[in-house]
Amino acid sequence: FWGDEAWTALISQFPLREILRITGEDFHPPAYYFLVHGFIKLFGASEWIRLISIVFFLLTPLLVYFLTKKLADIKLGLIAAVVVAMSPILFTYAFEARAYAMVAFISALTALMFWQAITTRRWGWWLAYWLAGSMGVYTHYYMWFILAGQGFYWLMVDRKQFWRVLAVYGGILLTQLPWLPV
Repeated sequence: FWGDEAWTALISQFPLREILRITGEDFHPPAYYFLVHGFIKLFGASEWIRLISIVFFLLTPLLVYFLTKKLADIKLGLIAAVVVAMSPILFTYAFEARAYAMVAFISALTALMFWQAITTRRWGWWLAYWLAGSMGVYTHYYMWFILAGQGFYWLMVDRKQFWRVLAVYGGILLTQLPWLPV
């Protein structure tokens, strides 16, 4: 492990309440550390915790494929998935025990859920978007920028679902209210 990975492995071994306290004094919210904590409980503390990032890395191009296929076609979906899989920074973070591959996955997931929600107008997709967005803001603070970008798209293209969008974004904010003082 290098420095930050060692930090992840170390604090993820503590009880959940202690992880909350420590991450409250750290730079990142606790979701990834909770996930690593569960992995350690099942498989032990070792370099294998990097497997979590590898799984998120492998799933991200799949989500990009499905999203791009919905926006364009299968061929462009395949191209987009390959480009994402070959992204040097994403590939680098795929092998580190840090939250960045998870954030990339959740970003792609929220984009797909958002697109489904605004095109189908079904509450089930908005609920899925709320859940993914809530998980995202508890994984990395930059997730708010991803959500803001999706909200900006909605404002520019389809304002017909104003109350639904307001409810979902308000729900994500409410979900993070307990963490805001930290």
